[in-house]
This record gives sequence, structure tokens and C-alpha cells, in this order.
Amino acid sequence: TPRAARILGEVDLIAAENSAVARQLLQHIGVARRPVLYNDRNRARTSGRLLAALADDQDVALICDAGTPGLSDPGQDLVRLAREAGSTVVPVAGPSTVAALISVAGVWGTTFRSMGFPPRKAGERRRAFERIGELGEPTIVFESPHRIQATLAELAELLPEARLVVGRELTKLHEEVWEGSPSQAV
Repeated sequence: TPRAARILGEVDLIAAENSAVARQLLQHIGVARRPVLYNDRNRARTSGRLLAALADDQDVALICDAGTPGLSDPGQDLVRLAREAGSTVVPVAGPSTVAALISVAGVWGTTFRSMGFPPRKAGERRRAFERIGELGEPTIVFESPHRIQATLAELAELLPEARLVVGRELTKLHEEVWEGSPSQAV
């Protein structure tokens, strides 16, 4: 958005989940600044540098591969740490996979849930999926490409009559949306 482009041009430091993707974006909007890599692998090392910049009254922007930082990405930790340190955190909305999927899912009503990533432990995971069935509300679940087949198989077992709308690469170049039952998905 024009607001996001302006802010990225004004801040002192830019943190990015993927520096190559961020450089493409920054080049596209005419910002000649090298982003600081901030992702799952280096966040323990890098968060101190970013928090120190904030404590020194510098403005830091956080961008992720696609979508809105802080939703199922390492930005969640940085936001929490910044808030705990007393820094002001200002959202600059970008594409949102949650909003994108719910807008094309064809569900009626005003209530839906976003679960984030399901638990990894089998028992906790099973209870989380059973709870989705009990509540009967549209629920958005994130899953990695490496675990999607197992998750779909588990949903087919636990919620065989569920209606799924599966989004892949939402808000990105190769976006796909599919609809069907869990067994059809498998």
C-alpha cells in the first residue's frame, strides 16, 4: 500500500523474514536499504539488535515473505518482546491469508476462528481437531507443506463430513483455493 511504502522509506531499520523477498519489494518501491534478516533460525540472535534499536528511539519495520507479519510467523515473538520492552507497535496491514481465505470460503455469519498451526503432539492435535468439530464454527488452520497430507488424513478420520476450503500460497503469485471433503482432499 502507499502507506506501507512510505513507512518502509522512513524507518531506520527494516527486519525481514526473507531478505531476498524483502529486497525485491524494497527495490520495487524505491527503498535502497538492506534489510536485517529475522527468521526462525536467527531470531534469538537478531532480536537483541532490533530491541536495542527500538530502545535507542529508532523506528524498526518488520516485513515477512507475504501477508501480515505476526500471524503464524516469527514476527509474533518480536512484537511480544517489543511490547514487553515498552515499545509502541503499530500495524501496517498487508495481505492477510486469514481474510483472503474466509472471504472466498462461502461461509455465512460473522463468527469464525483462526487456530494458527495445530499442536504437534498427537493427543493435543486430536483434541484440537475434535474441538473444531464440537464448536461447528468455520475454523482456519495453518499447516506446513511437510505436514499437510497427515493433517488432511487426520481430519478425514475425525471429521469425515466436514467441508474444507483449502488455500495454498494465498496472497502470493501461485495462489490456489480448493473445496471438498477431507477424504477428497487426501
